[in-house]
Amino acid sequence: MTLSNHVTTKWRAFFWGLLVLVFVLSHRFQADPTGEPGLTPDKMLHFAAFGAITFLFIGSRYISNGFIVFAIATAWVIFDEWTQHLFPNNRTWSTADVVASELGVVAAMCWKGACSSRKLQPLKEAFDSVLNSWHMWMMLSVVGFTTLCMSVLASWHLLQLFIEVPSDSITMIISLSFSTLLMLLYLMRDETIHAILSPLLKSMVLPMMWSISLSPFIALILSFFTAMPLVVAFAIIVSFARLIWDAKVFTLRELSVDL
Repeated sequence: MTLSNHVTTKWRAFFWGLLVLVFVLSHRFQADPTGEPGLTPDKMLHFAAFGAITFLFIGSRYISNGFIVFAIATAWVIFDEWTQHLFPNNRTWSTADVVASELGVVAAMCWKGACSSRKLQPLKEAFDSVLNSWHMWMMLSVVGFTTLCMSVLASWHLLQLFIEVPSDSITMIISLSFSTLLMLLYLMRDETIHAILSPLLKSMVLPMMWSISLSPFIALILSFFTAMPLVVAFAIIVSFARLIWDAKVFTLRELSVDL
């Protein structure tokens, strides 16, 4: 079995694991709302969960055609939401949940083929080598989940110092961004990945800061058209990050493994 096949096996294992976990959690019993303010980041959780599922599905390499991958992911979003009412769990169909989940799918699809450039072949090979380890996958899961939980609690309480009822979406956006960054940093412990990815990410900081600074205005405009402007704005930022990535990759010199 080749290295690529070994890595694919691990992508598929975590894909199915997350798929089953999200399905179980999305079909669990839901208590009636109490009306008291609390942290209930439902829509951003839909965005993150189905975005992660789609990203793992892409990495699982079951299907290479992007349109078919998108169609299957979209079908699963609808299926997951539609089947919720079949269980005695006090849940009903929610179009808003479907839209939030679909935005996660779109955001993940924007990153399909991000390392397909010939210039990034050394980076792709380095990722395959590092991710060919169950220990690395488990550590990434621990780092990502632990950081997400701690960031949610910390962000929520910090925002409460300034806002009586903090926005669930803002809390989750901060936490997801921080969690993703720490997982990337953990991957960059590998020398080859660090050597290639570090300057590339540093070159993206300034244009990303510009896009993030525009996000409040994007959210304000979207608030006239949608009930979850922050989720849509975050999806736009994630998608725009891919455009910046491609622009920076285009300007890269040819890379080699001897860095």
